[in-house]
Amino acid sequence: MKKILIIEDDKTLRENSALFLKMNGFETITACDGSEGIHLAIEHLPDIIICDIVMPKVNGYEVLKSLHNINATSLIPFIFLSGKSEKEDFRAGMQLGADDYLTKPFNYDELLQIIKLRLEKQEQLLRAAHEINRQQPNSASGETIPNIEFINSLNISKREIEVLELISKGFTNTEIAEKLFISPRTVDFHRSNLLIKTNSKNTAELITYAVKYRIIS
Repeated sequence: MKKILIIEDDKTLRENSALFLKMNGFETITACDGSEGIHLAIEHLPDIIICDIVMPKVNGYEVLKSLHNINATSLIPFIFLSGKSEKEDFRAGMQLGADDYLTKPFNYDELLQIIKLRLEKQEQLLRAAHEINRQQPNSASGETIPNIEFINSLNISKREIEVLELISKGFTNTEIAEKLFISPRTVDFHRSNLLIKTNSKNTAELITYAVKYRIIS
């Protein structure tokens, strides 16, 4: 199940959007302001972030800038929401690196379409990463030989390898937690460590790196 973080100070819009996305098969996390949104993005590493621009404490632009400066969150697809329709707002958001933009009030079907498009693009990156696997040295049985020496040099633990193998197969944090009998928070911790140890900006880069250097079989 894909995870979506909604950062929106309008309680009604925030809750209705979360309910709509849950009904369409997504796991949702919500934040009522930018400061909380940054914290939850780092903690949960969602698949997509939907963020209002005009908010108290920390606005949407500041949220995007902050998350772009953190490896683990820098390439999470980011969709801006705004009550304004001026071209300047749209242009400013895109220049900061937003992936898409919706003007409130918006059609929920339009939101769903944008989310599916961004997820498909992420999936394309992951499929490209797996293609690299075909070019790696194989054993006599046809299986990729893990590069144990390289794994040890990165100080990657056996548990992190287990988590990484399941991430590469498309399992969510919740599913990984159930399979390994650990908490989703622990899975998040291992995922963050793997991103740091491999100097990867997101899950797609992590898997590409892991396959390229034979960290996983």
